[in-house]
Amino acid sequence: MSWRRISILTALMLSLGGAASFLHSNSLLPQAIAQNTEAQPRPEWGKTRLIQELNLTSAQTQQLQTIQNQYQAQIAPRQQAVRQARQELFELMAGTASQSQIQEKHRQVETLQQQAAEVRFNRLLAMREVLTPQQRRQFAERMQNRWQNHKNRGQGERQSYIGL
Repeated sequence: MSWRRISILTALMLSLGGAASFLHSNSLLPQAIAQNTEAQPRPEWGKTRLIQELNLTSAQTQQLQTIQNQYQAQIAPRQQAVRQARQELFELMAGTASQSQIQEKHRQVETLQQQAAEVRFNRLLAMREVLTPQQRRQFAERMQNRWQNHKNRGQGERQSYIGL
């Protein structure tokens, strides 16, 4: 997906008061979010913290879990298809494939990434409907912080990659 598309989706998400569109396979509200936090002997860091930070009710937690389950069935195969297409692209790059074959595979990777991003975006929109306006603001702030941290890490990696 191009940076322009990412920027547009991010701006749209933030204007909706929902979240940023950069989420990949790791969700801020993973599958186990709906489990009762007292029943979890040692929850993964972040899951219960998010529930506490947003002050989610048990009904909201249940609804978010239902949304997560519904969309996970759509997201997982798309993510696998992206991984497979990327691997094929790397193999084409390393082999003797023509430029047109490589470009076509690259277009396929971008298309698959876009399809996966659309499903994740729709999941976030569904999740947004469960949250109160205050929770939406808190969630958007958290996502913005994650985006900034992600962006900062990426800049360091790019600089070291190009020898800066």
